Amino acid sequence: MNAQRRSRTRIQLDSDELRMASGAADTADRSTSTPAESGALVPSPSAGVPHNPDAKEGEAYPGEPTIKIGTVLPAALKGQLDGFVRYAQDTGDVDGITTAVDVFRIAIHRYIQEAQKQYNDGEPFRAPRVNRRGRPVRPR
Repeated sequence: MNAQRRSRTRIQLDSDELRMASGAADTADRSTSTPAESGALVPSPSAGVPHNPDAKEGEAYPGEPTIKIGTVLPAALKGQLDGFVRYAQDTGDVDGITTAVDVFRIAIHRYIQEAQKQYNDGEPFRAPRVNRRGRPVRPR
């Protein structure tokens, strides 16, 4: 067995970012802060709210740190994703799409915005203090 272990990259957060991620930020502070400072997602231009032109759709601010995640997709959906990305690359007809990551970022951002409106009175969902770990139980 290989005794070596890969270490995971840790994301460094300053105290204000940590307070926002943990939900401990004071609500009074948010009324005078910008969306990027408050931790709120900046809606896409199609939502009618100004968007920072330097930030990609889904970013709270330009150059926001990223977190690597893993997922699985049905094979047919993955094929459609690959075809869509190739179309966007070849034609340039789809603004902001050059990789599959762009598709995920934009799609997730828009879906969460809709969910916030439908289920959370338009307020951003807060990052949980504790995330449930592990895979969900598979039905038998």
